Amino acid sequence: MLTKESRRTIIRTATIGALLLSLVGIATPAYAAGTSIGIDGNGGGAPAVPFDGTAATCGGNFLPARDGGAGTCIEVAGEGGGGGGGPAAPAVPTMTPAEAAQQLVNSFNLQPVDMGMVPESNPEWGHRRSYVGVPIWMWASTQTPLNWGTYTASAAIGGHAITANANVTSVTWTMGDGSTVTCGAGNAYYESYGVVESPSCGHVYTKTSASQPGGKYAVTATSNWSVTWSTTAGAGGVIPTSTTTTTEIEILELQAVNI
Repeated sequence: MLTKESRRTIIRTATIGALLLSLVGIATPAYAAGTSIGIDGNGGGAPAVPFDGTAATCGGNFLPARDGGAGTCIEVAGEGGGGGGGPAAPAVPTMTPAEAAQQLVNSFNLQPVDMGMVPESNPEWGHRRSYVGVPIWMWASTQTPLNWGTYTASAAIGGHAITANANVTSVTWTMGDGSTVTCGAGNAYYESYGVVESPSCGHVYTKTSASQPGGKYAVTATSNWSVTWSTTAGAGGVIPTSTTTTTEIEILELQAVNI
């Protein structure tokens, strides 16, 4: 009984002999219909693959055998042997790099700024309260990759390998009285500062919020993100996006006290 290695040697010898005979014009022997011979990149051989005996339809790593008869194919594997095949063909792009980058950005779960603001919300009142003429401080409190940056993500989308980096470039504060203030991270307030204006991000109300719905100003903080993306093929660009959070502040009139 032939061993597995003996059968491989016979297959290799028969294949080499057939190739030499074909070079001098001598017809190669026909393989029986419904069989195949495997040849890997290291000459190791692959198991015979059965076919249905009809006209050979060879796909993947198979090629029609010379004078092989109906249903006969020869498997040709890539380097590394064992019928493993060569490297996979690169994916065919199904969208532009910019479209793929936008799809990646759309998958981000970016969060709004962690709003730091003085006055803080008072548990007794359930909201923030301050007074006309008293400086308001705003800043980005706890900063994380998802609410401030840098947030980085990579993916293969539409045939493109893309990496994107997202960062907040500024925060636009809409104060509810018609004013907007655009800042960076701002400066946190400490009680030791006293009643002074913020050096980087603040506002002073000049009228009360009595005329507003619920008697409070709606304050919105919009984080302006810049997402820089690039592909391994050299394409790249910048995509803007934003996140938003809101709070309310009641502004009262300071009462004069007669002494």
